[in-house]
This record gives sequence, C-alpha cells and structure tokens, in this order.
Amino acid sequence: LVEDDACDPNKTIAATKKLMSQDKVFMIHGGWCSGTVMAIKPELQRHPEFPYMVLGAASTAISTPVQTNIFHPVATTATVARSMVDFALSKPGAKRIAIISHSDEWGKSHIEPALAELKARGIEPVETAYLERGSTDATSQLLRLRAAKPDAVLAILYPPELTIYLRDANKYGIKAPAIT
Repeated sequence: LVEDDACDPNKTIAATKKLMSQDKVFMIHGGWCSGTVMAIKPELQRHPEFPYMVLGAASTAISTPVQTNIFHPVATTATVARSMVDFALSKPGAKRIAIISHSDEWGKSHIEPALAELKARGIEPVETAYLERGSTDATSQLLRLRAAKPDAVLAILYPPELTIYLRDANKYGIKAPAIT
C-alpha cells in the first residue's frame, strides 16, 4: 500500500494511523522528510510492536534516543554535517566557512551539529543565511555571503533551492565551493 504524505506532518499522522489501524499493515517503510517522521514518532512510541523503517529522513532526533521499533538506516544529519565540515576544512587554508540553509527542522538538524563541529575546531561561521523551501531567488542571501568572503559554503538545501543557490552564486561571482 502507498500513502502520499506530501511531506506534511498532518497528512503523515493520518496516513500512518490509517495504515496501522484500518489497513492493518505489519510495518511501514517510509518517511522522506524529517519533520513528518518526528510528527509520527509519538504514535510509534505508543505501538512499540510496530516496526517503522525510515526511507530517507535523516534527522538525528528520529533515532536518538533509540526506540526499539524505529530503524534508521540512513546517515543521520549529525553525521552528514560533521562530514560537510571535515570536507570544507580539507581545502588548504580554509578557515572562513559560511552556511546557507533551510530554517525548517531538516535544516536545523544539520546546522546544530555543523556549528558544534566548527566550534570544536575554533571556527565561527562568517555568515549564516536562510533560503526557504520554494524560493526562486537567492539574491539577498548571495549578496550577504559574497560580502563575507567565505572559503567554503555549507549548502544545507533541498535540490530545487540548491539549484537556485548555485545559479545565483555563479551570477554574483561567488567562487567558494559549495559543500552539500
């Protein structure tokens, strides 16, 4: 059975309850958006006998603390964020790191561990800008990033907004590599 939650927490809760109680499935394999999986986590806690396999949602909060019926086989956002910082700082002389991200749960779940990793290395981001989902222009964000003169930019964006960022970065002459 397939239910489309459209990455909407309310639709996810309704679909999960329907699949569990009405359709009586034995497990669910789904959840592409971290916010929606977090929305159904309380329902899954009430039914510890019901297995849930995460499809692609990556927020560390999904599987921390460990819940016996949630299986999280993808790299968490904390792992990804630390890897992004490692890669950004692998460029010789890289010290000026900027961040552009979504401000939603998914974005925050990357930004917080990235900031912690940067802080542990004695680095503060030179700029943090937010580009919301559905944006079609990143001019104001790019002008702020260009003024900050980063050595690398952590681009914590979904593919459509990443495309907008890369297009506008080229337009405004930002040469810093985007780590995404």
